Amino acid sequence: MSKPKSEVWKYFDKKMNGNAMCKVCGKILRTSGNTSNLMGHLKKMHKLPSVINNNKKEKVSTI
Repeated sequence: MSKPKSEVWKYFDKKMNGNAMCKVCGKILRTSGNTSNLMGHLKKMHKLPSVINNNKKEKVSTI
């Protein structure tokens, strides 16, 4: 099994059927094939915006 790419996985454990359990509060969330729900949970419920900001790719502009 490959290592998850998103930093959000530091705060969640993967479960069966596309679910993940929050290591902070124990809530089970659906991943739906991406980490958007997980990032939203961390930002809204645990006030962890730095995880979300660090996970976004920087855009490089070319002139």
